[in-house]
Amino acid sequence: MAEYNKDLVIRKFKQKLPNESRRKVNLFYYNIFKFECFTQYLIAYPIFLVVRITGLGNLLAKRSGKENWDEYIISVLNSPKFGVSLHIAGLQVGILSMLLLLTLLNVVCVLLQVDLHTFWYYGMIVAAILATVISYYVAPSDHKKYLGDFKQFELMSKYEKRKSALLTFVIAIGILSIFIGSFIFYLRSLVH
Repeated sequence: MAEYNKDLVIRKFKQKLPNESRRKVNLFYYNIFKFECFTQYLIAYPIFLVVRITGLGNLLAKRSGKENWDEYIISVLNSPKFGVSLHIAGLQVGILSMLLLLTLLNVVCVLLQVDLHTFWYYGMIVAAILATVISYYVAPSDHKKYLGDFKQFELMSKYEKRKSALLTFVIAIGILSIFIGSFIFYLRSLVH
């Protein structure tokens, strides 16, 4: 009987593990998505200001049947279901994964003392292909699952939201700095 309970616990742990890792990846995407929504608003604000001043906004509002045309456009751009910001967040995750793979490539090139013109060029192409596959595989694709996760993330306290946003920021800056450091390390190894 003890073996049965042990197997049951192991099965439940294995069932829970993919959901927890999926949730963590979705939290990473959520934070990048929220950052993208914020920057989208900052970029679009001057454009909407010009549209309001020129009166073009009133014409567009009458034509589309929406009262607040600029808020409607921002809500469409920042829609978590099919918005542009979600796709841009996916591109940012793809770029981060490519930089991580290029960091590994730089370390391998230093250890093997490979010339810059041969291995690194082809390794960069392979890293780009792998990063595309990884970002496509990791990207939230099932709308019910990731929208449910996004709704749960919206209900988190401000402290938890800030903590997860800061962790996402530190991870992104860490990947970027590790890549720059590995590239400098690789270039120094070529000089010596």
